[in-house]
Amino acid sequence: MHEHDVIIAGGGPVGLALALELARAGAAVLVLEARPDRHAVPAGPLGARSVNVASGRLLHGLGVLDAIRSRALWWFDPDAVAPPATGRTVTEGFIGHFSGLGLKTANLDPATLGDPGFGGGAVAMADIVAALDDAARAAGAEIRMGVAVTGFSEGTFGIEAHTGIGAFRARWLVACDGGRSLLRKAAGIGFPGTDAEFVGRIAFVDLAPGAAPPVGDWIETPHGTWLHAPAGRFHIVEYGGPPIDRATPVSLDEIAGSLARVAGLPLRVERLHFAQRYTDAARQADAYRKGRLLLAGDAAHIHSPAGGQGLNQGFGDAAALGRLLPPVLRGAAPPESLDAYDAERRPVGAAILDWTRAQSALGRPDPNSRALRRVVADLLDSKPATSYVLRRIGGDWGDAGTTGG
Repeated sequence: MHEHDVIIAGGGPVGLALALELARAGAAVLVLEARPDRHAVPAGPLGARSVNVASGRLLHGLGVLDAIRSRALWWFDPDAVAPPATGRTVTEGFIGHFSGLGLKTANLDPATLGDPGFGGGAVAMADIVAALDDAARAAGAEIRMGVAVTGFSEGTFGIEAHTGIGAFRARWLVACDGGRSLLRKAAGIGFPGTDAEFVGRIAFVDLAPGAAPPVGDWIETPHGTWLHAPAGRFHIVEYGGPPIDRATPVSLDEIAGSLARVAGLPLRVERLHFAQRYTDAARQADAYRKGRLLLAGDAAHIHSPAGGQGLNQGFGDAAALGRLLPPVLRGAAPPESLDAYDAERRPVGAAILDWTRAQSALGRPDPNSRALRRVVADLLDSKPATSYVLRRIGGDWGDAGTTGG
């Protein structure tokens, strides 16, 4: 006898979206999240994540779009004729970028973009997670915090998730446990791809009096690019820097060292409020399904955050599994029908990885890449190119798979 139909290892936005979808379909769902609480989930502008058109449709179907959109840092509503009471409608100015090359509003041709759905925007991760958590619990999903899944075993009984407080049995186990997925490793599923070329670092600091460099746009140097924005925000993209330990928190010394190497400037600060790092490592699982284990989100694919594709690709995974799993659970489809998940989502993942790799290549500081960047900037200054990039940003990967990214 199974305790649950589906166990989801990882209670981030992808795991919660899938839990909500399955619970609404009548499945008995258990979410096991390693973190004891949600305090560490990034909030406010520091936690901003892109929600594209495809994800907007998914969230609307799950009944949580209004709750998420109401908390948006900004939101483009294609049907709005006046700013809504909450959020901010964007009709001009920044509309997107490719490798930091901004798209121009003058080149925007809505007729070529297809159905804009419910729009899209930027929402803090904490607000996305809170809305999905509330809705999943209300739909009947069980969510346990502070319970890390460390492994699994599979047999005629189904599949068991191993934790520090015992084993939990289900018919299916979905790994939403991040890019360093323990379950993917335990299953022996390969994770090939390309190593990082750059390390990006973002920090908010209080600068010492008289120590602030000018606030302005991105500055190119022989070692990367950097930006000093208002409110003491620094963003540094460094190519060819020293090795880093991704498991350690970002320190003030690390930020100062990167700025010195890239910008040739000292960083004199009185206080570090927040710092994070990211890379452009791009990897994809050899398979999204092995037996009764399924991979979704970062457990299945990682890549640079350029273009805001990461969370949206994970939501696409959740949408596909939310459609394919219920018929299997009801006995209306055989387990083998879940092979369609891999066939559907891996091509989309591969296309998005290449999309982000191309942006990394355009950011390289060598003379050849800088020359190519100038050519691409000219090509992007057109309506067809703007429409092409915006369709990709919006989640239109129809030529790579059947579910939006």
